[in-house]
Order: sequence, then structure tokens, then C-alpha cells
Amino acid sequence: MEGFLSEWNAGNVGNSQGAHFVIHQHDHPIAGTHYDLRLQINETSSASWAIMYGLPGDPNSVRLNRNATETRIHCLWNHLIETASSSTGSLLIWDTGTYTILPRKSKYSPSSDPSSPPSSPDPSPEATPQALLHAAFQKRKIRIRLHGSRLPDPYVLNLRLTKSEDAAGRAKSGRAPRTRRRRQGKGAPQPQNETSDEGESEDERSEDVPLAVDTAVQAEKLSAMEREIRELEDEQVRLTNAYPGASNTIGSVHQRRWYVSPDRPACGFVEKRTKGRSTWELDNHVESYDIGANGDKSTGRLSYPFYVRGAEYERSVVTGRRGVDILKDEGVNDFVQRKRLETCLELSYPLVVQVSHELHPSEIMEIILILVHKYITAKPWAVIVVP
Repeated sequence: MEGFLSEWNAGNVGNSQGAHFVIHQHDHPIAGTHYDLRLQINETSSASWAIMYGLPGDPNSVRLNRNATETRIHCLWNHLIETASSSTGSLLIWDTGTYTILPRKSKYSPSSDPSSPPSSPDPSPEATPQALLHAAFQKRKIRIRLHGSRLPDPYVLNLRLTKSEDAAGRAKSGRAPRTRRRRQGKGAPQPQNETSDEGESEDERSEDVPLAVDTAVQAEKLSAMEREIRELEDEQVRLTNAYPGASNTIGSVHQRRWYVSPDRPACGFVEKRTKGRSTWELDNHVESYDIGANGDKSTGRLSYPFYVRGAEYERSVVTGRRGVDILKDEGVNDFVQRKRLETCLELSYPLVVQVSHELHPSEIMEIILILVHKYITAKPWAVIVVP
């Protein structure tokens, strides 16, 4: 642990070249279990997105895209936090490492050979990872490779923010977009709602992480660090969208809804068609550190496909603890976990659903009917419920 801390401090804190990321598993009593992706944006701060079911790991999933809700700008020290309380639940480090911003691929450019080495993100030697992230953030399209300890290698994500979601998020936060739209006459055609590259639907609103602001605790009695950990907000935090000590140099807007999906070719997959059906398979010629169908158990690195199973199963990549272990270590005995659908492991046939053991059978049936109505169009259908 000491070696991890010293290496982290040397390479990131106060460093304009720092490109650190962390994925926190946060089991919150109100918002439920979600995963916070945080990317270093300057010497002291990181931008943050909350993802309900964790990062996607199945290239053939019918729900390839996931919602990533923009949250507050956090202090960089938050990347090291593993803690717990009755009001905030447990927080553990699911994965951590560095990131690389990759150039966006035009839909008109020729396809590249997956076995060839990745091109440089920017020919300019002055372009730091933070500068590249800032530029991609302003364009609302971030193509990023995460070099973690748990995620497969390579693991590349696309983060996208549509114009409509940008406008909606700014309106909600009381901030207008920077550019003005031209007035349209009565006969002018109305713009169509923009979607992401993979085609999301409004049903994905259900994946948004609920707001979880702790108002029960008297904030004035707590330190700035404790207020950030508990996600307590005051007028200044809401105005700047940054906790004390952090700096919103990237122009982040609270609660904007982004879309996140894996870049399958960049992850080493090739598309194959069999009997009119498209599937994605790993290219044997692509160099990868994955070992076996279940990953490398000696290092804990995952392999494709992988699924994030939730707070009862996932462990910290740093300390090896589960959420319940952190609660115990912090002396928390009165935490009430949100009753919920744990994880929809994969939307295929049959549909496999993992549910909380505390749910009443009628609640389980209601969840099944909702899933069937939203996701399953073919009949007959089957649902397998696992505890």
C-alpha cells in the first residue's frame, strides 16, 4: 500500500502531466450501487461520471451503451479513498491506473488493422494528456484507453454527449450553452433529437444514477474533506460544480447525461457475420494481457467478456476488501442497503437476472415484467432469477 501511495503521489499530485483515473464502487443507501469513473483534469482535480451498472465488458451485449451521469469535480486525493458510513454507504477502489486520450475516428476514414500499434493521439509534443482530455471534452466526444490493474488490456471507451443532452443539462443547471442557435421561421423544419453513435433510446433514463445528497448531517461541523466524501453541497459547490480544493477547469456541468460504450475494434475485436447475424470475436493477432476465459487469477485482471456483479461480490483492487468489509472496518453497523435489482448480467435468451435476497416475490415479479416489457420482444421468452 505504501508503494502504491508513493508512486501515485509522485506521478499525479501537482503534476500537469498526470493522467490518473479511478473507478470507485459506491454502494449508497439512496442512489444504490453505482460506479464512479474519475479522470484527472489538472494538478488537483478530476472530472467524474456515475455509471449505474459499471463499465461494459461484453462486446455482444444488446445493451452495449450505458448512461454516464456527469457529477461534481472532485479533489484528486479522492482517488485514494476507501471509506464507509451509515449515511454514505461503502466506497472502494474497483480499478485504478492511467489513461490515454486517443484520436477520434471519422466514419469516413478507412478501417485500420487492429493488430497495428495505436497511432499517437496528437503529433504535438506539447499536448499533455490533460490538454487532450480538455479538447475532447469540449467536443463532447472522448475516446479513451484505460490502463488499469483489473480491466482487460486493451480497454478503450467512447464517451459521448449529444447536443440535446448538453442543452438539457445546462438548462437544468441554469447555465446556457456557449453558442447561440439561429432563429427559425415557422416553416423551418424542427431539428431531430440527436442520439449517440450506437442508437440509445429513452428507456435508458432508467440507468441514471439518482441524486444522493446527504442533508441530514450538519455540514458546518465537518471538514472540507469529510463534506466531499459525504457529497454535501453548498451554494459555492453548486455554482462552480466543484468541491472545495478542486477546480473546474474543464467546464463540467452537473447531471448531464453522457453515453459510454466500448470501442470494440480498439479493444481487439473483429466483426464476423454468420447466417446474417453479426458477432464480435477477439482477434487472435491482437496483443493482450488476458489469460484464459476468466482472466489472470494471479493478478486479478479480467478478460472478455466480463460483468460487474455488484457490491456483494466485487473487491477493491488495492486492499482486496468488499463493501461489507469496509463497513465493518469503519465500525458501521447501521447501514441500510437499498433494496434493488442487483445486476442484469446479460440481456440475452434466456434473460439472467440477479436480485437482492431481501426483495419480496411480488417485487421480483414486478421487476421481471418491467424487463420483459422493455427489452424482450421475441416470444416465447424465459427469465432465470438467481439469488
